Amino acid sequence: MHKVGIDIDGCLADWNSAFAKILNEVCPHVHIPVENPYFPKVWAWPDYYGVTANQLYEAWKRVKSSSMFWNALDPLPGAVDAISRLNQRAASGDDIYFLTNRVGYKCKIQTERWLEVMGMEYPTVLIIADKLSVIRALEIQIFIDDRLATINDVARAAEDESLPVQGHIYMKGCPYNREGRRGDVKVVGGVMEMLMQEGLV
Repeated sequence: MHKVGIDIDGCLADWNSAFAKILNEVCPHVHIPVENPYFPKVWAWPDYYGVTANQLYEAWKRVKSSSMFWNALDPLPGAVDAISRLNQRAASGDDIYFLTNRVGYKCKIQTERWLEVMGMEYPTVLIIADKLSVIRALEIQIFIDDRLATINDVARAAEDESLPVQGHIYMKGCPYNREGRRGDVKVVGGVMEMLMQEGLV
């Protein structure tokens, strides 16, 4: 039996484009190139494009009050096939945990519904900012995320504490996480590639 931890936004769901569309509405004088295939180039892209703190607050207010934002995100390329495979792994006895730092109106329920629509039966969704604490507590063996700081923290702790996830930490490769990666982190194009490398396909 495998214990797999999977980040959602940036790994399965296209949060960046959805949030950028809201920002383009909030601050129309700032054009955020959602249509650019290399968007976003940096992690803190609202700052990069000149979005002010007040505009960012207004955008997040819309997200937090929405009953559909998280439920309406587009899947990233390959995500539906990956979720289908994760569902099969769960049915065969693997523990699949979706770890996400989401906020807002019924965000957990919205996330569960999104995963169900994508093909995951009875998804286990954990709303958590400190993913490392969950990885420790649940003894996660395989983990993927797109946030550089999260991945590096997990890899560092895995090495220092000999956590079960050591050697099985994956970075969803994106333009905004190319610099500063640890050498012991495996870079993949998506969740399905991670599953393939782990022999779970």
